Amino acid sequence: MADEWIRLADGSRFTQTALGFVVDQFLQIVEIHPDAAAAATAAVATSSSPSSGNLGVGGDGDRGKGSREEEAMRRTKWYPTVVLNLDVKKALPEEGVEWLFVRVRAKRIQNGRMDLEVVVLDEEGDLVAVSDHVCLIVGAERNMKRSGRSKV
Repeated sequence: MADEWIRLADGSRFTQTALGFVVDQFLQIVEIHPDAAAAATAAVATSSSPSSGNLGVGGDGDRGKGSREEEAMRRTKWYPTVVLNLDVKKALPEEGVEWLFVRVRAKRIQNGRMDLEVVVLDEEGDLVAVSDHVCLIVGAERNMKRSGRSKV
């Protein structure tokens, strides 16, 4: 699970039309939780695998505790969204809101695929939206190839 409070860097406010963006821009579970990172790495063919499984945010909140090899491995993944469902539960005010809370929970991470639930709350803690995702975990080179075909 990953929790974060978000706001737009330029100071503008989140409106109803921004909710699709909000639910598709979140911390990647496999990059911040050791168990998830190990599962994702096992699912994607690589020449090496994490030895310690310590790939990201530890209990004390420090990033980057893994080796350079593990850090590079994390940065070589791409997580394309295959399916995204958005259920809006509460309309945001017309003038928008400055802050939103986003919680991402992995339902399952297996065989190069993540099933995720994203919950969005407003500053008062009211449920604004729920989104379910199916994402792939693939090597970044799949996104970097130049061709006329689909990248997934």
